[in-house]
Amino acid sequence: MIRKYLYAGLMILVLSCPLFGGTDFFVSTGGSDTNPGTQAQPFATLQRAGSAVRELKKSPNLPQAEITVWIEAGTYYVNEPLTLSNEDSGTRNAPIVYRGQSGQEVRIVGGRQVKGFQPVTDPEILNRLDVSVREKVVCADLKAAGISDYGQVAAQSNRLELFFRDEPMQLARWPNEGFLQIVDVVGETPNTTHGIKGTREGKFTYSDDRPKRWAGEQEIWLHGYWFWDWSDSFEKVSSIDTEKRVISTVPPYHNYGYRKGQRYYALNILAELDRPGEWYLDRQKGILYFLPPAPIDQGKAVLSTLRHLFVLKDCSWVTIRDLVLEATRSTAVTISGGTGNTVAGCTIRNTGSWAVNISGGSNNSVLGCDIYRTAEGGVSLSGGERKSLTPAGHRAANNHIHHFGRIYRTYRPAVSVSGVGNQVAHNVIHDGPHNAIQLGGNDHTIEFNEIHNVCFETGDVGAFYMGRDWTARGTIIRHNYFHDIKGPGLYGAMAVYLDDAASGISIIGNIFNRAGRAAFIGGGRDNLIENNIFVDCESSVHVDARGIGWMKYHVEVDGTLPQRLKAMPYKQPPWSEKYPRLVNILNDSPGRPSGNIVRRNISFGGKWLDVENKAMPLIKFEDNLVDKDPHFVDSDHQDFRLRPDSPAFGLGFQQIPVEKIGLYRDEHRTKGIGQNKSNELRPEVDVTGTFSIVAVDPETGVCGAAVASKYPAVGKVVPYARAGVGAFCTQHWHNPDWGQPALDMLAKGDLPEQVLAELLRDDDQRDKRQLAIIDMSGRAANRNPANADPSGTWWGAVSGKYYACQGNTLAGQEVVFAMARAYEQTEGSLADRLMAVMIAGDCAGGDHRGRLAAGIRVAKQGVDGYWLELYVDKSDDAVIDLAKQYAALDHEAKGAWRGGKLPFENPRTGRTKPPTKTEQ
Repeated sequence: MIRKYLYAGLMILVLSCPLFGGTDFFVSTGGSDTNPGTQAQPFATLQRAGSAVRELKKSPNLPQAEITVWIEAGTYYVNEPLTLSNEDSGTRNAPIVYRGQSGQEVRIVGGRQVKGFQPVTDPEILNRLDVSVREKVVCADLKAAGISDYGQVAAQSNRLELFFRDEPMQLARWPNEGFLQIVDVVGETPNTTHGIKGTREGKFTYSDDRPKRWAGEQEIWLHGYWFWDWSDSFEKVSSIDTEKRVISTVPPYHNYGYRKGQRYYALNILAELDRPGEWYLDRQKGILYFLPPAPIDQGKAVLSTLRHLFVLKDCSWVTIRDLVLEATRSTAVTISGGTGNTVAGCTIRNTGSWAVNISGGSNNSVLGCDIYRTAEGGVSLSGGERKSLTPAGHRAANNHIHHFGRIYRTYRPAVSVSGVGNQVAHNVIHDGPHNAIQLGGNDHTIEFNEIHNVCFETGDVGAFYMGRDWTARGTIIRHNYFHDIKGPGLYGAMAVYLDDAASGISIIGNIFNRAGRAAFIGGGRDNLIENNIFVDCESSVHVDARGIGWMKYHVEVDGTLPQRLKAMPYKQPPWSEKYPRLVNILNDSPGRPSGNIVRRNISFGGKWLDVENKAMPLIKFEDNLVDKDPHFVDSDHQDFRLRPDSPAFGLGFQQIPVEKIGLYRDEHRTKGIGQNKSNELRPEVDVTGTFSIVAVDPETGVCGAAVASKYPAVGKVVPYARAGVGAFCTQHWHNPDWGQPALDMLAKGDLPEQVLAELLRDDDQRDKRQLAIIDMSGRAANRNPANADPSGTWWGAVSGKYYACQGNTLAGQEVVFAMARAYEQTEGSLADRLMAVMIAGDCAGGDHRGRLAAGIRVAKQGVDGYWLELYVDKSDDAVIDLAKQYAALDHEAKGAWRGGKLPFENPRTGRTKPPTKTEQ
């Protein structure tokens, strides 16, 4: 996929000043609420700052300018949310801003740090633990620490969680990964749906003797997909008959019942505390048991105790920005009512429910945020009045939302939209088990989003989903990129799923690549599929006639669809004017999928149509280009722009503005993921350095960088590192003379962004440089070329905690994504992770021209020069040769691992060897 790269220029964090005439208050971890709240004498809490703002607003001489509460760097463990109401509102021209200090990490934590862990000495507990972990499990007395509210094991928005090193830990479960299968159901009441048999009661058999170990467990829970692959729930165990191998659950039972072969796992079991990262709480005694993934003194353990961090009710023109919000039991930020409120530039992670929930009001927004590891969804937008079709104007834009639905797996999308007239735009959404975007209501706009790798755990599911309402019309789904969407369940996955007669939706100008059943109309009417590109999909377009088949009971007089129709004034303006085809729908064979139009689409590879015979004569097909070469610019590397000679233009096809899809750089977003490509062919220029990483480990003081390229000797002229300072890479029109000066500036205290700005300030080739730099705090900056050469099939970057990966002349965007995953998932020293990153980038395609040279440099405090340096040059397979050198090396940089087999797995076992230097 090709879109304008997020880093259009140098990533500069502007050290902003308040508006002229505005008022500032300051909050600090070292402050006091008896202070006046100045920068020299700051407050200690947000609550005191909020009170000061409220008091200031009562002043008769208050200037009409922004009031800013600056929150200084540090971690704030809060025990109550900042609650704001109408009296705390700002105005359009004088908003109230709660803001993290520019360029610093400000963390607002809804939890308590747990200290005082000790080895387990209770013989009863030790006997219940697996012998292999008895000496590794530690425990802490929560009651003694003053923590007594333990929530409930499976309660939404009130579930206690443990975090360690900023990662969510796993409540002890069996099996440790994946699911078990129901052998058979033995409930008393049969339950048959669509011909599939099951029972109402949660009573079923299992195949393993493992539950015999669970005798004496206090409260066992099961989580599973009990009947359908699109509906999960937690069920409490009432009894286990280990002789008959029968598990029974506590009523009320799962909504849809239970059936043979479905999936589940068991959790909250002390005896299953056997894998690093698992924990268990004895809720009667208040003792927390934990098997840490690293020594307990090498990280902070935090328990979530607070439901929300910010609560805005009927409050307007308040901005929350540049904060890290984390470790809540429920939603981090709730906004109900009000107008003009914004959550911007925040990292929101590890929440017990959603990141942000906006309900009611108008023109409230979530902008430029990074949202991940939420227990439920990402952003919920609800607003607008349906009967009058009054829009709310809420927005979720330019957000990177991933790894959502962490605990509650279905119908917890990255973005949920309901009401009227809301917008979801320019977001990158990935790694969710079910929907990415879920919609209800009217006249929403879903545009310029990239959505991939969702729906991976569920079936009969859509990346975009809405359904069973004739009246939920007027939404436009345009200029989005859906790719790599596949579900394992009975009915698979769809990209855009208009389920159960969803009608009146426009699907325009989207790209679908390996996107399951891409555009899916489940019996609906009056839908438009126009100007889309479908590549290698299971089917490009699906239309069925379920409304006159198995689903006709929903269409009958007392069915769901007519009832929802009658709830709206569909025969009166503005409804009758905006949706004229609704006026007489009940007299127009409403179950028939009539009025659907499929025109000017491109379908190449995969299957074009999957249309039920009853539906085929009711669909209007016009000017579609099917299974004819559409002349893509470079489909092998996901560049689906059309060349000027494409036959699709003769059918009226309009070029899709791919350069606008995805994230963009603005004041709120200075880091992220993205890509770009030159639109013109130019002669090849001196390109050195192709894919690289800079990284630091603040805990050990080690830093380093690694690189690989088609060009020779890159290991010695691209990466630079200095102990206690950081790392730097210069590539794509590289300048090795910048290596040491860049680190000198970093050592003086210059921010990474300032270093790059100074290097490029008077540089005639600034538009061609690719640079990356990171300091020992983990603060990173990238600069990508504004003008890339034609050999740069793909170029871009991705940053994460303590690292930044970047590249040019790559086989595709997956290269940097694979590198990032390898860094985050590899266990071992910094050097181990750098090596894993290079292998992952190589196996994902790396430099599309091949790999001739590679190198790693690692620096450590107390060691002059480089602590570890390895180079490969003029090799047919440089990265693999570098890995072989690394495997054979005996060096302290490799941590506890000294040699032999690599401490990580090859992430692409089916790797194709790159071109040799003689084949270039």
